[in-house]
Amino acid sequence: MKPVIVCTGLSPLWFACPRVRADDSAYPCPSDESLHVKIAVYANCQSTAIGFMLTSMIPSSELVRLSPVQRIPKSQRSEFLAKIVSADIVVHQPIGDGFVASSDELRATFPKKVFVSFPSVYFAAMSPQMCGLKHYAEGAINGPLGAYHDARIIREYLKGATIDQCLTALSDAGPSLLSFFDPMLAEAKAREKNLDVQCMDIVEDHYREQNLFHTFNHPSNFLLWRITERIASRLGRNEPANEARFPKPFLNHTIAAIPPSIAAYHELKWSQDNYVFDGRKIEMPDLVSDFYSIYSHHDDFRDVCKRSGTRISIPIF
Repeated sequence: MKPVIVCTGLSPLWFACPRVRADDSAYPCPSDESLHVKIAVYANCQSTAIGFMLTSMIPSSELVRLSPVQRIPKSQRSEFLAKIVSADIVVHQPIGDGFVASSDELRATFPKKVFVSFPSVYFAAMSPQMCGLKHYAEGAINGPLGAYHDARIIREYLKGATIDQCLTALSDAGPSLLSFFDPMLAEAKAREKNLDVQCMDIVEDHYREQNLFHTFNHPSNFLLWRITERIASRLGRNEPANEARFPKPFLNHTIAAIPPSIAAYHELKWSQDNYVFDGRKIEMPDLVSDFYSIYSHHDDFRDVCKRSGTRISIPIF
């Protein structure tokens, strides 16, 4: 009999119990003949990696496939809830009301299911210059780094700097980039404080030794694996698992450049001098030229930046 796991936040006693079923008759459960342990992971783009890793740590489990939360339209709410009903365990990040269902709603609707909460892993202190940019009418503005931008390039473009002047400014990072680590670490710890699983202590212990974040919201396999180990432990499963089963990074489509001033200040034992997109290293002159070309096609670019609504850590005006 193959267990099926839904990731949401469980008690370590769960595995001593038979399949937990919901009482809500509007969402019927599978027949009693199917005594599997099913796990669902309800989270952002980190969910796929967590799901595959967790079921590798619990071989008797089965993953209930869910798309990342931002890709589940509210029009598919019935289908989504049916999948949650089929799961015994739901592993989840804190999901708010703006999505197909909030994590609080799921816990209230299915009180007999096992839920395990873990953080939406976000830490921008190593690359505080990275940001997103949304046009108020057209949506996300994509460029040579996909949906990511470098706020320093935006700032220089808005100042009217030439490409060469921008490149000079990029080479002189200055002390302003060094002020983010402590407040961002404190903020990340506060976000995860009341969850079942935390991870920022792992970041503190290992960030000097290796790159833990491809971008501020895309953790490395190393960090994802250790978060998943804690989820498995929360579920009462502590058997050794093979991390080498996942040699290919899950979330490295874009890799952020780490400013040299940050690398030197933190005495990092690794370096990432260039941005990488889709496996291709991008030289700074090409990056700046491409971004300048994109921004020049928006006559209202200054207004776009003011109204973007996305998080930009570095002042651009």
